[in-house]
Amino acid sequence: MGCASSNAADLFPPPRRLAASRGQWLAREAEAWLRENLTEPLTITDLCQAVQASERTLHAAFRKYLGTTPKAHLKTLRLDAARRDLNHAEAGTRVTDVALFWGFLHFGWFSHDYRRSFGETPSDTLRRARRTLGYAGPPLVLLRPPAARGPGDEESKQSASW
Repeated sequence: MGCASSNAADLFPPPRRLAASRGQWLAREAEAWLRENLTEPLTITDLCQAVQASERTLHAAFRKYLGTTPKAHLKTLRLDAARRDLNHAEAGTRVTDVALFWGFLHFGWFSHDYRRSFGETPSDTLRRARRTLGYAGPPLVLLRPPAARGPGDEESKQSASW
């Protein structure tokens, strides 16, 4: 009587529609949880417990609604965060520091994945950001002292402290 529709299909959606919306909700919840815990060392078990789903269900939801796996999505989120940090780096920031902060422990793979995703190396991104922000980065460090000129030479006294 007070219902806008007397059609039962409107009041109770078919099970397939419920399953689809559950999968979509699951993918969104999992992605939100990953974003909140991006700097933590995460496992698929952690994610499954957080969203109260089995690994198989979680993988299916990610594949269907995000077109990827949870692990690959986490890597993409972390690469995006690392790129954002490199693009807005403060003086003295190193690529190594950014990679470690975002959970990339193998720098070669980090650089490889970064380049594949963004078309440039992390070092290139940092270098460009430094030019844009107006500083050249940390001072140049000489690997060996300059050659001494002579015992009475001012420069030779300074280089003797190396």
